[in-house]
Amino acid sequence: MAVENELTDNIGSGPNSMTDSELLKKCEVSIDAASSVERKVKVSMPESVWQDAYNSSMAVMRSEVVLPGFRKGRAPQRVIEKRFGDGLRREFLENQIKRVLDAVVAENNFRMLGEPTYEPHDLTMPKEGPLTFTLDIEILPEVPLPDLTAISLLRPKFEVTEERINKALDHLRRTMGIMQPAAGPIEQGDQTFIKGEITRADGTVLHKMEYSRVFDGGFVSDVQIPGLNEYLLGKATGNPIEITFKAGPESESAIPRDVDLTLKGEIIHNSHLVLPEIDEEFVTSNGFENIEDLHAQMRDAMAKRLQQQSDDAVRGQMMEALENAITFPLPTRYYTRHCQALFESQARRMMGAGVTVDQIQANPSALMQAIAPQARLNCIREIILGIVGNEEDIQVSREEVMDRLLELSQQAGENIDKFAERARQTGLINQITRELVQASILDGLIKSCNVREISEEEWKTIQDEKAAKAKALREEAQAKAQQDAQAADAEKPQAESAKTEASAAESAASDAT
Repeated sequence: MAVENELTDNIGSGPNSMTDSELLKKCEVSIDAASSVERKVKVSMPESVWQDAYNSSMAVMRSEVVLPGFRKGRAPQRVIEKRFGDGLRREFLENQIKRVLDAVVAENNFRMLGEPTYEPHDLTMPKEGPLTFTLDIEILPEVPLPDLTAISLLRPKFEVTEERINKALDHLRRTMGIMQPAAGPIEQGDQTFIKGEITRADGTVLHKMEYSRVFDGGFVSDVQIPGLNEYLLGKATGNPIEITFKAGPESESAIPRDVDLTLKGEIIHNSHLVLPEIDEEFVTSNGFENIEDLHAQMRDAMAKRLQQQSDDAVRGQMMEALENAITFPLPTRYYTRHCQALFESQARRMMGAGVTVDQIQANPSALMQAIAPQARLNCIREIILGIVGNEEDIQVSREEVMDRLLELSQQAGENIDKFAERARQTGLINQITRELVQASILDGLIKSCNVREISEEEWKTIQDEKAAKAKALREEAQAKAQQDAQAADAEKPQAESAKTEASAAESAASDAT
């Protein structure tokens, strides 16, 4: 309703409205630090203050609102309150809370993480006495930065080689390839269709498929079969298939997890991607003048991409150094929002890979558990970057975003216009903008660090060693978890036996009595 919108626009304002800072000075405010990232703000606004603000707001509304039976500006306040009731008062209270919070944030130099929370009863207008409310806010912690001059970083030097150019050409050819039926062995990237049954160890049939395509990640007919893509390599149409597996976490809810299942069936069709030759038609259709122009532009694009990889490698080390030096408790609500955002992003990618909405909704906890570590890492990194640099002071131009979109579309082999439209729909543009801002912050810090250039071979050796250590730690953690589970299972019979003995002794004592 237009009248309601006009009222809402004027709530909290008036001809003699005081500033937010002046309003804060008239309130009793206490700020408790629950942790370095959490503040509890308790506010008590005297009755005379909020009543004056409310009456001032109502005076403005009365002068502008038009109600049936009254001339403009002549409707009594009680009629306006009766007409718009609780909604009007709620909007007024929300406005007052926001004004006080803005003043608290400005006076204490808080940098908030998201919106505050407050109890529903805080939005109830008191009949008399002070207006009280409590706000829970999350803020960037105040922690000292490490000595940047003591941080050593490595910059890998990636060279543009003919091998890399040829791989890029093959990728370009694949984007223009045509799928054709193939009788020969299955290769990586083929489109393969199978039929068969999924059964338990006792032969119980859980799932049947008549003509189902095998997608990347082992997805076939709403079931995730780890290792299926690799198993099919080298086989051909008409070959029988039989693979024992444990269903992946993204399988439909009717498929049991953590038990051995068997897929038994047959390959009924396979299509192979036939690549075009690199001839004049291929060159001109991709917008190049000739083969030499194709190679020159691909070399330039490759050099730019490798420089980006080198920059990202240094930024990654800078981020790790900051993570090791800066510690703080994780803000609960801020972390929850990261989980939700990552959940939605991952769900969109899964649907793009052929997973249905019903499958995702059937087992959301499995997906949430899978993305939780990454969400936590993203949360920590954003907070650290917020601490070390003010993102509001860094501007990202539209050209920078479009250059990044163009690079990603070329890597994906897609038309830039279609890729950009999908990026807008999925939120990728916002993500790219945020990444460019964060990159600028890290680049500013890197200038003060000790950076040493190394060869690509040295860099690969270092990364392999890190990956091996990470794998060993994961296996150690998994082994410990398995041992703990086995120990817990072993204790169950003993606990049940002790419980039975105690029950028997109690029964015997009762009989004796």
